[in-house]
Amino acid sequence: MVLVTGGAGGIGQSICRAFSSEGARVVVHYNESKEEAISLSKEIGGTAMQADLRSQKSADRLVDEIVSKHGSLDVCIANAGSYPVDSKPLWEIESERWSETISSNLGVTVNTSRSFLRHASKSRSGSLVMVGSTAGVYGEAGHSALAPHFKNALHVAAKFILETSDLQLRLAKSGTRDDAYSIPYSTVHAGIIRGGVTLNIVPARAEVSFEIRHLTTEEPANILSELDTNSESMKISTVYQYPGLSTNEADPVWKSVQALTNVPGPIKVAFGTEAGFFANIGLRTVVIGPGSMDSDGHQPDEGIDIDQLRKCSDFCRTLQHGLQSVLRVD
Repeated sequence: MVLVTGGAGGIGQSICRAFSSEGARVVVHYNESKEEAISLSKEIGGTAMQADLRSQKSADRLVDEIVSKHGSLDVCIANAGSYPVDSKPLWEIESERWSETISSNLGVTVNTSRSFLRHASKSRSGSLVMVGSTAGVYGEAGHSALAPHFKNALHVAAKFILETSDLQLRLAKSGTRDDAYSIPYSTVHAGIIRGGVTLNIVPARAEVSFEIRHLTTEEPANILSELDTNSESMKISTVYQYPGLSTNEADPVWKSVQALTNVPGPIKVAFGTEAGFFANIGLRTVVIGPGSMDSDGHQPDEGIDIDQLRKCSDFCRTLQHGLQSVLRVD
């Protein structure tokens, strides 16, 4: 069970969908964005739950209700936070605004962490991820009649997106390759851009959600370093990441799977699984499963062909018989 605080917001929605796509049960937390949270929870088959995380009691209640209702809470993504729409220099920030900003960001994260870690200390397991940034791109707000006098955050974000597109072209042309993948090079993709309040106001902030899907032989930090991220108007934070998997064809686990499936050679896939985590703790791992991302993955009519399910069922039966034979020999 995964809790995503601030799950109804831009980054929060992306995190919820990502966990759901990997098969996790997700609690979409919200404070005021009830409609968005309920809509998202219906989309991903999750649960929407309200709590004002500025209150420690409210944070405790949220965690307790999740554990009571679902039996466990394995992962907490402390993503909730808010920042005033209009940016101001420090000396112009009122005391009330300062206190509210600290409470809505640092306070919310601390309260969430305390509540989750109390539960994790009892269950002796769990993962806590803190999301630290409040915005991707900063600009200067002002009336559009005087637009040239202000820095438009959406314009800065758009330039960054063009950079990711250019980087993708370079990776396709001259990047590291692994022909076992259907797309044999690392990819960079911008999936969401948000910003602006109304048409006649120059936007002060914008947010771009982008991803790097890299070959196991490459480091994502090296790919990211090719983007211009040093601007004072831009901050980048990692929302989530998971390791890739590269199982050697000579590994006995692959040989065993090959014997059971009659597949001539390994196929590498570009979507994420938990396999990399297992491999990183020393477990020899191969991903086996029905379906394909080629047709309708992550689409409204997503499904699996009956023929694929039959093949999966046949494999499970063959594996069962093989294990029974091993147990009888032992």
